[in-house]
Amino acid sequence: LINGIYQIESGGGRNMGPSRSGAIGPFQFMPATARWLGLEDPMDTASSANAAARFMQYLMNRFSGDLEMAAASYNWGEGNVRRQVSLLGPRWRDLR
Repeated sequence: LINGIYQIESGGGRNMGPSRSGAIGPFQFMPATARWLGLEDPMDTASSANAAARFMQYLMNRFSGDLEMAAASYNWGEGNVRRQVSLLGPRWRDLR
């Protein structure tokens, strides 16, 4: 799972940012999320991988083990996912 996030978020370290939204590093953390996770150097692959695993665990707990919602939240933001679920119900998955 963490390798998949690494591949999707930064192309396996080829696109380390900053992205248009301001995310940086191999796991594309937004600065506020990096601070919240205690990630001092988002460009460091090892510490970022650890933070990504902790963040995914947090998201899995928040979404009652729903991997699809947790993964979407990692990439799109928890608030965006919750908003779309509220608006569209299960059809939010059709937004891909």
